[in-house]
Amino acid sequence: MSIGNTILKKSKILIVDDTLKYLQLLEEVLRADDIEIFVAHNGEQALKNCEKNNFDLILPDIQMPVMDGYETSSQLIANPKTSNIPIIFLTASYDNESTMRAFSAGAVDYITKPFNNLELKSRVKTQLELKRHRDSLEELVTKQTIELNEALSKLQADNKAKELFLANMSHEIRTPLNGVIGMATLLEMSELNGEQKEISKALSNSAQYLKSVIDDIFEYNMVNTGDIKVEEITFNLRETIAKCTEVCRFRCEEKGISFKVNYLQPLPANIITDQTKLTRIISILLSNSIKFTLSGKIELNVSYILGNEMLQIEISDTGIGIAQNHHEKIFEKFYQVNSSFQRPYTGLGIGLALCKELVNILGGKIQVQSNLHKGSSFTVSLKVKTAPEKIATIAQLTPVEGNQILLVEDNKTNQMVIKKLLSPYKLNIDVAENGKIALEMLEKKSYNLVFMDLMMPIMNGFDATKAIRAQEKWKNLPIVAQTASLLDNTRKKCIEAGMNDYLEKPVDLTKLVRIIDKFLKITKS
Repeated sequence: MSIGNTILKKSKILIVDDTLKYLQLLEEVLRADDIEIFVAHNGEQALKNCEKNNFDLILPDIQMPVMDGYETSSQLIANPKTSNIPIIFLTASYDNESTMRAFSAGAVDYITKPFNNLELKSRVKTQLELKRHRDSLEELVTKQTIELNEALSKLQADNKAKELFLANMSHEIRTPLNGVIGMATLLEMSELNGEQKEISKALSNSAQYLKSVIDDIFEYNMVNTGDIKVEEITFNLRETIAKCTEVCRFRCEEKGISFKVNYLQPLPANIITDQTKLTRIISILLSNSIKFTLSGKIELNVSYILGNEMLQIEISDTGIGIAQNHHEKIFEKFYQVNSSFQRPYTGLGIGLALCKELVNILGGKIQVQSNLHKGSSFTVSLKVKTAPEKIATIAQLTPVEGNQILLVEDNKTNQMVIKKLLSPYKLNIDVAENGKIALEMLEKKSYNLVFMDLMMPIMNGFDATKAIRAQEKWKNLPIVAQTASLLDNTRKKCIEAGMNDYLEKPVDLTKLVRIIDKFLKITKS
């Protein structure tokens, strides 16, 4: 007799009973082409059978010699290989205690003797059907888990490849740009006539503008991949604003636009927030105002609300303005009010979207007020902390002879830039072109500070730093990474490798000197 070819196909049932009559009766009732029946006369035989076969259902009697049904069921449930096999107890006992004990031992059902054939087949069919569905579900889950793990592995590999590509691209773009900006800075520091100063300033500002465009691209990618974190440092607010408005001031002069910075209230000298992100926010908004202002003026208003510790940056212009129906859309990715190829204002279409993301990351908010043909005003509000401690400025730094610095850098131009920038401070600077040479030089001479490039031939900066930290005598030697990568993961790797700090390329003279002052204490008292 068949109990449903689809449901019970190839099902294996183990019957455990010490009474031959019941074994024969059960075999007769359940026999079918799609069922394979096995028998055991006691619990021990049942356990041995389970070691050799994968059963879909077990029907044990409760009262048996050697090992009864309760103990047999308990051992089956305890074994991971057999724990999922459904068990239907067969017993002549009718009392509630036996029933509760059967279910406690792991049974899914309970049939009393003498049993009704149709009832027995129906219950067996139900349990086999449930087992088949459960096995199918487990198989599906296993398959999907494997596929998910494979997809995850591929995604991780793709992300790693993407990260490596971005790091390499950042290095290849920003390293030569570091040379251009550095050389322009050196030119500005040298004795030039009026025309030469104008050319030098134009070169420097153009390079800085190119850097800001490159920064926008890389930071936009990092925001979208989640690879960007807040890095709070203490810095001088006025000095930072003056620095990030240099390029904008020059561009305004080129267009004949008036540019002014207003400090509306007494400001704390030093604040604590993410300086890089604050600079990017101001630069993006100013660049946007310059782009869309043909004449008139641009003003940057800076205020600080005491008590709330709220820094407010307002940038207003007399530009073309923005229609009301575009106010929300301008913060969307790649959105441009005029997207035609003939549009008079060029750009990547990511500036304001990136700006809003950076403001959100810093826990602030950005608002726009604008009307078409009547100019625009963008206001950024950020919670910041004040810092009472003094911060060294370049004017406060004094030459201190005798400090030995090891510059580990393979790019000749960058070697020259660093050495020339630091020449007024009478620091003794030696150069190693890769990590291997740096280790050899450290063996021969004592240094007070190491500047370590990351991407170099033969031995990179990470491996060189690990090799340095592996020796007890160099455990406290300050090592500062020089990195062209904006990725937070790169910075994390620098710290994990044993570096004390990092300096971004292109190198900013103020940050460079402050790093040196941090470790060598060359500030005037």
